[in-house]
Amino acid sequence: MKKFISSVLLIASSASLSASESKVNFEKDLWPILERSCLECHDKEKVVNGKRKRPKGGLRIDSPKLLMYGAKGDPVIIPGDAEESSFYYLTVLDEDDDDIMPAKGPILTKVETELLKKWINQGAHFGSWTGSEPKLSSEQISLVNKLNEGDTVIYPTVLGGIDLYVDLSRLREKGTDKDLKELEVLIPKIQELNLSGTHVKDIRLLAKAVNLERLNLSKTDVTDQSLSSLTQLNKLKILNLYGTKIKSLPELPKSLKKIYLANTAMTQEAITKLAQARPDLEIYSNWDLNQVRAILAVANKNTASFNGIVEVKKKPKKKPQLKSLRAENDFVFEDFESGLYTKWKVTGNAFGSQPILVEEIPKYQGDVNARNKYLVNSHASATSHGGDKAQGTMTSKKFTINKNWIKFLIGGGSHKNKTCLQLIIDGKVVAIAHGHNHNKMRIDYFDTSKLKGKMAQLKIVDLHSGGWGNIGIDEIIFTDKK
Repeated sequence: MKKFISSVLLIASSASLSASESKVNFEKDLWPILERSCLECHDKEKVVNGKRKRPKGGLRIDSPKLLMYGAKGDPVIIPGDAEESSFYYLTVLDEDDDDIMPAKGPILTKVETELLKKWINQGAHFGSWTGSEPKLSSEQISLVNKLNEGDTVIYPTVLGGIDLYVDLSRLREKGTDKDLKELEVLIPKIQELNLSGTHVKDIRLLAKAVNLERLNLSKTDVTDQSLSSLTQLNKLKILNLYGTKIKSLPELPKSLKKIYLANTAMTQEAITKLAQARPDLEIYSNWDLNQVRAILAVANKNTASFNGIVEVKKKPKKKPQLKSLRAENDFVFEDFESGLYTKWKVTGNAFGSQPILVEEIPKYQGDVNARNKYLVNSHASATSHGGDKAQGTMTSKKFTINKNWIKFLIGGGSHKNKTCLQLIIDGKVVAIAHGHNHNKMRIDYFDTSKLKGKMAQLKIVDLHSGGWGNIGIDEIIFTDKK
């Protein structure tokens, strides 16, 4: 049974407690200490004596969502592992250490640091404490728990948050307007909604989805008329209408960045007019973009043929791809650009059926530092299976080591032997690299200079279901130069 944990929706690894070990109550036992010693520097931005005061290090602790988000996105708490959590270990440095926390006022006592350590090792649960953040109502929580019993998947888009990812796509043809209507009390909280493949037709209810950023209506029964309900959604950034029967579009929100219109009833003329009216919009369709550009070029000279739309602006250049890790004489073992796992044996449900497109990475994961269109990311590929809850492995075909180094990009969790890339020879792990509790992948290496001529395999591992239970991998290269 998928369980929506407490009113703050905290997804964290759960540490088992012995019968003799009492559970720390965050709100009663720990928050008074943090409020006294830490909140002054790590509260929300404010103006003091005419000067703007921002939270130190970009870390706010006034809500579960913000504390678990960390310092500018770098986690400071690793649930279940206090020794790896800077929020704890910076409090137990030597008193004369410049990095000891808190930076102002008395340091924490031995009893207080032990309490903090115990809370983190028990899983860093907040109970009913929501701090400065609003919480879901009991009605909303009950509905989420009820829906998660079936084929609907609902979970927070950010660790500890209340903005929701809702997926009805597993209902397929059984999904109807009735299923969308059942979500009514949750609509204002939904940040990402996937209705792909259902028979949902009437989406007028989504006019209340004020926090909606991503909407997948591909292969649904949505109509031209019902799309007008999206006009005022000022946070909507991505809209997928692939495989629908829509012929025309209403005025689209200015916030929209991407729209998918392939296999719809939209004509080339309609697509061209949209491109002309919204040069800032990335449009994906069946029509040859060169033809569209040619029509736009003509329209720029003869505006009368375009019903009074007189200005044609050049579409902004796309952000350039990052430079490949590959150098001369290097061998690219895998860059995942085929969009297939042809070199890999995949187990479990963490990695999906194929590499994931960079554009499909959830917004909250930030810049993952991918080199091209595809990569491995076991959180993004497993959103329909609970994100970090999913587990799995990917084992490559055997290859002969003939270079001094294996170079690769790696990100995700740092859980020992559980979120990692392994080099295997004769069934034994001879080298291993872990993530660093950050979604942004960075370069790492295996030294294979003394292993030349041996048959080997690579294994991508995600066997952790708690916080940072994911792994990211891209561009694996065999090279002689580090």
